[in-house]
Amino acid sequence: MPPVTPDLRAEPDWNNHQQVDLALRIASGAWGGRARLLLRAPAAQLTQARALTAALLRRRFPLGALDQLPVALLPIEAPAPPGALPLALRPGAPGLADPAAVAAALPPTAPPGLVAASGVEGGPEPKISVLVATFGRPVALVGLLDALAAQRDRDGSPAPDFEVILVDDGTEPPIHQQLELGRWALSLRLLRQNNAGPAAARNLGLAWVRAPLVLLLNDDAVPAPTLVADHLAAHAAALAPAMQMGTFTLIPSRRRDHFAELVESTRLLFPQPLLPPGRCPGQVLCSGNASLPTAALRAVGGFDPAIRAPGGEDTELGRRLEQVEGIGLVYDPALVCGHDHLLSCAGLAARKRHLGRTVVYLSERFGDLGMLLPGGPPVDELFDLRLERGIKRLNIDVDAVAAELDASCAVERESGSAPISPARFGALVDDLSEAAYLGGLLEGRRARAARR
Repeated sequence: MPPVTPDLRAEPDWNNHQQVDLALRIASGAWGGRARLLLRAPAAQLTQARALTAALLRRRFPLGALDQLPVALLPIEAPAPPGALPLALRPGAPGLADPAAVAAALPPTAPPGLVAASGVEGGPEPKISVLVATFGRPVALVGLLDALAAQRDRDGSPAPDFEVILVDDGTEPPIHQQLELGRWALSLRLLRQNNAGPAAARNLGLAWVRAPLVLLLNDDAVPAPTLVADHLAAHAAALAPAMQMGTFTLIPSRRRDHFAELVESTRLLFPQPLLPPGRCPGQVLCSGNASLPTAALRAVGGFDPAIRAPGGEDTELGRRLEQVEGIGLVYDPALVCGHDHLLSCAGLAARKRHLGRTVVYLSERFGDLGMLLPGGPPVDELFDLRLERGIKRLNIDVDAVAAELDASCAVERESGSAPISPARFGALVDDLSEAAYLGGLLEGRRARAARR
């Protein structure tokens, strides 16, 4: 028999949207389906209450995961279920007003997905949780775990207490069959799910996080020896809760061709190369090396699992955290992390196609069609025609050009001399990137029209 889901009860002032949103935020402290939120309204206001609740849910939670927080509306005239925990939505009102207190008051339940653990018993509470989603890169993962096990504080002493939550997104054979976790002196939990993408994998890991801060790293990250301590220090020095983002720079052995140099000197893949230090828009979040307050991440339901491939899931989360929770993004180049990845132009084309499709989705998510081509022509009935003309103007076979460029890079890495000049190489990469992105936009627009 499945366990009974406890109820959280709230009677907001339905003319005060902030109270309704506060109820959603408090209840999301029990993120992961651990409780049901009962919102009570006068019978005459139930229709209005349903519409407002739906609108706030769409704003606060990812569109692909609205079922993460079960919500029910009941007439206030009906008695509340016995044992329902009251939520305090006004100063001095009885009940719980803190998400952490709500979560602590609920019956303990183990989140799903755990397949292995090492070094987690009897240790101190972590100050920060390192969350890593991985798929099919066990060699890079070994390097990351080695670097995490070697973390130190800024004075050379042992690193502040942290835990590692590793989520295997359907690797075959499974990561726990390929690696012996006990070889690393880490507090480490390994979770596993069927392949669903990095957004869903990170959400699974978020349910296991115990620390007030989450450090997101890619599985091919190469963190500096003090990266964990540096992220903690950045949050301690901040005047307000913030997303702290650091560098994600290719390691020297991966910077041996024209394409790698382009990636490191432009915004072709990541925003950091041209990003000034300090506050920046939330939508430029890059989660390869970023830390966030756990409570804020849970309050918005985590990443949007509807975005299955890498590319765009960071943008969606960063923008939603900024708009809904008021959490700003700070870029700090002193938070140093390398990137151990052999990049390819074929991979760039695939990522840009996916990003185009995702941006169509995001433009609907935020009601901002200007996201499609910022600073470009209006998004009107002629927009798709303009996309088609843009693709035709470029007149390139994306897959063939990507293959040609990747072959040139392979020769350059082998011999030190490239068959394609840097100027022509850069021009071809620009055309490839634009054509793939426009093609993704057009695919996304057509898929949207087909659903109507």
